[in-house]
Amino acid sequence: MAEIQMQSPWVVYAKEVRALFEHDLDVIVDEPTELGDDGYNLEIRVHGNDKAESVAKVLPEDVEFGNVTLHVMVIPDNDGKLTMLDHLRRAFAGNPVLVDVMEVPVVPGGPTMAYALFAPEVVQIECDNAASPYGLVTTTYEDVAKDVLRVGGFMIASDVM
Repeated sequence: MAEIQMQSPWVVYAKEVRALFEHDLDVIVDEPTELGDDGYNLEIRVHGNDKAESVAKVLPEDVEFGNVTLHVMVIPDNDGKLTMLDHLRRAFAGNPVLVDVMEVPVVPGGPTMAYALFAPEVVQIECDNAASPYGLVTTTYEDVAKDVLRVGGFMIASDVM
């Protein structure tokens, strides 16, 4: 019987980010690299300044895993004046996993809530952990997005129609 080797949560996180952008030829997600006592770096290389800016806006800069910090670096990284919805549209432009981004009023004439609708597809991510003796995690793009994106200010759902 093969031995199960569990992967660190920051490695699993990097694989989830890679799965979210795997169909996008403009985005390359590298393996996490160790920084010594400062944790790990996850470099994400993006073709095009506009898209890189938006990818940087929708992903967190740092992700805490207990006493280990994963620093997410989008290259090139730019600041901008766009809304989170604009950044989602631009970050996932040409990527079929994002179906739509929309604003829906909470009450008629009142404030709006933003929704990012991801494709209702199952994705398998190579990931050794105690829950998966075969080295695969089966999930949806919606759940992967909830794990890896900054979710403040918008909701994530699947397009089930």
